[in-house]
Amino acid sequence: MNFVLEHWREGHLGALRMGAIHGAFCVGCCWMLMAALFALGLMSVTWMVVVATAIAAEKLLPWPTTANRLIAAGLAALGIAVISSPGDVPGLVLPQSAQAQRARQGTQGIPSIDQGARTLPGHGAKRVTPDRQPR
Repeated sequence: MNFVLEHWREGHLGALRMGAIHGAFCVGCCWMLMAALFALGLMSVTWMVVVATAIAAEKLLPWPTTANRLIAAGLAALGIAVISSPGDVPGLVLPQSAQAQRARQGTQGIPSIDQGARTLPGHGAKRVTPDRQPR
């Protein structure tokens, strides 16, 4: 409310100017949080929603101190769970797991070695052997 009272401008151009000033303020103070949520959203939409909900709770609930303490306790518990048993944390993919190996192979276009030789899509009769040499 303080921003509106201090930066009020009349008319459509005034509203546009107020929006630009307020947007610049938001990006200036929260750019790192925005970048983190963007990166988190690329990795896991579920965890991005969880973190965004926690942020909204801190900002919008009528008792922010209690919300902050509950969220801090939840994050501490999550950190302890990641340290003590990372395989049990939902949505966490361990770097050496089979799921991570499949994801790496899918993003790099590398055929799975355990499948042996197979035809590459779009390459007709060309075959790829486990050593990845077309024949």
